[in-house]
Amino acid sequence: MSDVRKMEISFNKKIDTGYAESQFIKLLQEKKTFFLNGPWGSGKTEFITNVKNRAKKLDNRQKKKLILLDLWRHNNGSIFTTALRELAPVIFWVLRLFVVLILCCFIWFTGIVKIPNTLSFNIPAETKAFLLIFLVIISVGVSISKYLGLKLDLIDCFMLRKLPLAHKVLVVDDFDRLTSEQQENAYKLFTLLNKANHIPIVFLGDYQKLVRNVEENYLVKVIDQRIELPFVLHPVNIWKEYFSFLSQILNVNFSINMELLAIEEQRNLRDRVQFHSYVTQEFYQHNKKGRVDVENQLLVIYVYLFHEEIYRALQNGIPIDYLKDSHGDKIRDSVIKQVIEMEKETGDMYPIPFAKNRELYFIFEQVNNASVENLHSMLTDETLMIEEFEKSSSLPASDFARYVITNNSSFSINERDSLLRLSILHFKKHGSNSYLTKYFITNKSQKIFPLDRNSGEKTGNSVPSTEKTENEIYEIYFSSWSILLDEEKFDYSQKIRFFLKNDLIKLSFLANKYDEIDDALLKSSNFKYPEEMILIYLNANSLCFKFDDWNDSVWTAINQLNKKGFIRFCESQNILAKKQYTNVSLATETETEDIFKPRPNQVFLKKMRQKIDEFSIDIVDENLLHLD
Repeated sequence: MSDVRKMEISFNKKIDTGYAESQFIKLLQEKKTFFLNGPWGSGKTEFITNVKNRAKKLDNRQKKKLILLDLWRHNNGSIFTTALRELAPVIFWVLRLFVVLILCCFIWFTGIVKIPNTLSFNIPAETKAFLLIFLVIISVGVSISKYLGLKLDLIDCFMLRKLPLAHKVLVVDDFDRLTSEQQENAYKLFTLLNKANHIPIVFLGDYQKLVRNVEENYLVKVIDQRIELPFVLHPVNIWKEYFSFLSQILNVNFSINMELLAIEEQRNLRDRVQFHSYVTQEFYQHNKKGRVDVENQLLVIYVYLFHEEIYRALQNGIPIDYLKDSHGDKIRDSVIKQVIEMEKETGDMYPIPFAKNRELYFIFEQVNNASVENLHSMLTDETLMIEEFEKSSSLPASDFARYVITNNSSFSINERDSLLRLSILHFKKHGSNSYLTKYFITNKSQKIFPLDRNSGEKTGNSVPSTEKTENEIYEIYFSSWSILLDEEKFDYSQKIRFFLKNDLIKLSFLANKYDEIDDALLKSSNFKYPEEMILIYLNANSLCFKFDDWNDSVWTAINQLNKKGFIRFCESQNILAKKQYTNVSLATETETEDIFKPRPNQVFLKKMRQKIDEFSIDIVDENLLHLD
């Protein structure tokens, strides 16, 4: 069974009002006038229909037949005629036929209708009589009111007084929607039935609206008892139940309290049915399930249905907090507040939130991003995951990247290990992080040893969350990560690059951990990143930035670097120009802590002049003492 089918079966389960229906039927045993109170769309008609069906099944002593009188639709003709037709249809039509037969006899004897001679001689008497009656019925139906002026409603009124109407209940729907004139006419009928003491009468409507909008409150004069709809049909109950249902169907725990929003604005059953039809449409017919944030989409649907001016503002890009609405502070405090909060969401999430891609959430829009189910299935296909890791190096965050970062904590251990392994392999291949690798490597580092990265300073913006020393923390990182890096056959230069790029360990610590530091220069060309080996040698011997003290072995090793390695080395020694002049520029002097004594780079530039020319790198004089 499809998800949408299960959803509709669950949603269409009847709300159980059985106890209230039974109690209501007991009240109908009394011949009183009742008012069933509830606003438009709150379920009054459905409730009274259930009462009607239940009352039919009772024994003869308690059985009641509920007759619906919809005066709002039957606004032509006499109200007594309408009531008699609904309450006693057989008697009504017998009476009408009797009146027509009397008129036919009258016309026959007075000769108002002349029968042609041809009919007199050529047609049998039976056929002639049939044609005569047929013609008379037509003529009477058209002209009875003009020629006779007979007040049949007086007869109907008389019949309503005299007819036995036992076991019947008159139900008047939507009484609050009648005009003052219609209510005044209806009042005559209800007064008549009350005096005749024939049947109980039930009015359906919004009592407050009725009292507020009608100057002469006729209904209050005949009501014996006002009855409220059962609590299970109240907004508090129906929306609490509905969002609990949605939570299961759409697999989401709500953080935005949509339930309270609907209750606050007194959205009723009819509103809920309408809202649900759009939920089904957007999540299933337009295939948005798993592709959009559920809460964001539900809120957009709600705004679309009940606050059109806000929805149009969203479409037009108007700042919500400046929107001039016509619905008062309640909307400003609830709906707008929540929409603004949606707009302020930050970070890369999946599904993509409304703030990042509005178009996905507008009603009737088709989405083309991947579903959660499709993205999760990619976790079992390493080839596809490698492709996604490659994309994350050069493109904005993909659906896959957003999804795995957002939902990583819910993955299995094997899935998380697989993502971490691919992150390590990607770093090994490229020597740098991508959007994806940075997340998984940082996440693993936090599990190895948690750091508070929002205060103080350790490596970058991190401080230890315990009393351990800096070197003790470095040792934990080094030993734990080395196990994983050695499994993927990282050489030492790749380890250096890994720890530095991920802001885990200082270069000085890494230099001291390398056992063959004296041979680092000689063996540097054997490593993936020889520039890193040169750097740990300089650092171990306190030679960084001291160009005058570098021996020939250092200059030889630098001279063997490729362009990327050379630029990386120049960057580490602060030789790159402060401003960007071309793709890569080297500065004749470098800024130091003493702004009046910039460090000259002439020794390095002179030694590497041939290399600089080979790589077409510019040399610029920034004149730091007068640099803006």
